[in-house]
Amino acid sequence: RRTAAPGPATGPAPAPAREPRRRRRAGIALLAAAVVVAILGGAGWYLGLGPGRPLLFGPDYPHADPYRMEILMAGPGRMRVTGHAPSPEDAATVMSALSALNGGVIPEGAITAATGMPGPGWQSAVLAIARAASVLPVWWVVVNGTDVELAGEAPDEATRDSVMAAAQAAAQAAGMTLKGAIEVPRPPLLVDDLAREVNVFATCGPLTVSGGDGRTIPDGAAVTISGRIARENEKSLIAEAVRPLVGERALRLELELLSLPVCRLLGLLPASPDPALSFRFLDGDRGSPVAGDVFHAGQNPVIDLVVPADRSGYLHAFYADFEGKVFHLVPHNARQLNVLSQIGTVEGDTRRVRLTWPESEASLEQLGFRVAEPFGTGLVVAVLSERPLFPLLRPRAESVDAFLEAFPAALRGAGAAIGWRFLVTAP
Repeated sequence: RRTAAPGPATGPAPAPAREPRRRRRAGIALLAAAVVVAILGGAGWYLGLGPGRPLLFGPDYPHADPYRMEILMAGPGRMRVTGHAPSPEDAATVMSALSALNGGVIPEGAITAATGMPGPGWQSAVLAIARAASVLPVWWVVVNGTDVELAGEAPDEATRDSVMAAAQAAAQAAGMTLKGAIEVPRPPLLVDDLAREVNVFATCGPLTVSGGDGRTIPDGAAVTISGRIARENEKSLIAEAVRPLVGERALRLELELLSLPVCRLLGLLPASPDPALSFRFLDGDRGSPVAGDVFHAGQNPVIDLVVPADRSGYLHAFYADFEGKVFHLVPHNARQLNVLSQIGTVEGDTRRVRLTWPESEASLEQLGFRVAEPFGTGLVVAVLSERPLFPLLRPRAESVDAFLEAFPAALRGAGAAIGWRFLVTAP
């Protein structure tokens, strides 16, 4: 019989190798680590550089340099604001605070969120300065970094000083530098008030003040003082007296220099001559009219009085020179007739009465003269009255003082119409 060949010895199976299993676990760990790294890296990018950055660091606002705030208050409810704030929420806070200073009205303009605020107290300091200024009717605050400019108008010096003190304290507390330019406007210059001051110096009739709207003269407008004066130095006296009231306004003096005798006589005459009694001036050598009131050295003034042909009464005409002499032209000793209807020449609807003649026609009755030194402004006067002005003839020439002793009483009750015109002699 056959016996089987002996085979290999049998026994317990060997344990499986552990190395592949370790490798699998290591691979899984590496994979997990990679996933974690990827997740963390993605989160880092998302939160640091990507769309998620605001979640970690807040919104990314532009940087402002300088960090500014400008607040302009032009009147009730007329505030305008531009500037920067750290965030939209801070901007809303500023707008709300300023609205309270603007009568509850949201100011015009906008505040932009930006980085770069100089310090944590900057915004509060700006609002504190605005609150200090809010008592002014008009004001503006301009802040550039830590430099602050405050300007406006205050009703008085006490208000100005109070606002500046409060604003300065707020600025210093925040490390800011404040420059203030709050003005206290001068009260409006009233024409009537200035006229009262000016007429203290009036020596030749009232002085007139004009400018502005006729009632008030604002800053920057010119002040004009016009009228007549009796002495040259009165111009400087008037200018010095009104300068404190006029201030920086331009001052124009339109003052006509006469003389004290002529001014005294003008004080008894109507402010405006009667238009029915007019004078015509002619050059005696040429027989031609003279434009204006001026006769020059060597000229021969010829004077005609022109009145309506139907007027009647008694005529008294005279010439007062600037030195204080009165020359009676009609009537006088050599020309006593002064009933208007019996003298002069009727030409159409007017009557012409000659008062002075060309030198070639001059006589005791017909007065004539040539211009010579001294020069100045005189006055030709015609009085047409219902009765003779004086009970007796006046001297052919007399002083203004003597004439003025009788003239006021003569005018009373005379029913007189008075015409007058300046006659100026010049080189």
